[in-house]
Amino acid sequence: MNLRTLMFLLATLTVAGACAAQDGGRQGQRLDRISYSQYGFELFLPRGSVRFAVPVQAGTTDFTEAFNCGGLGAVIMVPRLDKKESLIANMDALAGQIGLGRTSFKTPQGVDFAGVSGVLALTKEMIQGAPPSLQLRPGMRAKMSVYAADLPSDKTRRLVLVFVGPAERSSEVEDLAQIALDSITFTGLKRADNTTAANTAVSDARSQGLTLSRGQIALKGKVETISPQSKSLTMLADEVVAYGQSAVTLNPARRKIVNYSSLPEDVAVGTRILVIGPNSGTGKPMTAVTIVLKK
Repeated sequence: MNLRTLMFLLATLTVAGACAAQDGGRQGQRLDRISYSQYGFELFLPRGSVRFAVPVQAGTTDFTEAFNCGGLGAVIMVPRLDKKESLIANMDALAGQIGLGRTSFKTPQGVDFAGVSGVLALTKEMIQGAPPSLQLRPGMRAKMSVYAADLPSDKTRRLVLVFVGPAERSSEVEDLAQIALDSITFTGLKRADNTTAANTAVSDARSQGLTLSRGQIALKGKVETISPQSKSLTMLADEVVAYGQSAVTLNPARRKIVNYSSLPEDVAVGTRILVIGPNSGTGKPMTAVTIVLKK
């Protein structure tokens, strides 16, 4: 990975994120599938993310595409590898060069991503050569997370994901990275054995274009009663998953009161549903952000 290219991406995206209209509410947000069949992978990003051009020096990558995700930046890069280049050594070197902490992520298919993450201030070196129209200046602070993995379908190329935004939106940058990494799938790979049956609530939500935000949970279960007057229902939840965690099967199923503002027409007593909303705690009513029918 070319450090100068990465720094230029960071500088460009920091300004793009700062200048864009911020997304006012991200809970229960819808997602769009982004497919890269030529490289054998796909992932999800928040619906409404806008592709935009990023100037990259010729020859540094085979492919680069950037998105403005509600005022946050996401970049998908596919650089060609030097056969002697170690992924771990590359990430260690990058962490040392820009002063960020090392991190990692294992996808549901068992693909290991190495990464760096943290808050840093732009330097003169980072913004050297940037167009004046970007109005960059040393000292601007940004949250950046970079994750990389060798492509399973082509060991001569590497997938690099960059997520960035203003320092004050650090937690949202982490959420964006979580969405992309948790949803990424590679052609020809099966789910890892330890996630096959443990994350059905997560996969159910993802298949319907939904995701969890920080502080939310997803419940899956059968509708027991519906009270239109009080706009509430009772469900027997048999599976629960919290943000950033694996799903947990509830046996026996637990009764949960769910308050809602609207209810899909097909939801009735006896149907199975998926509910997403803030985690209110055990035994307390939950306010639904999203309710979808689970067929």
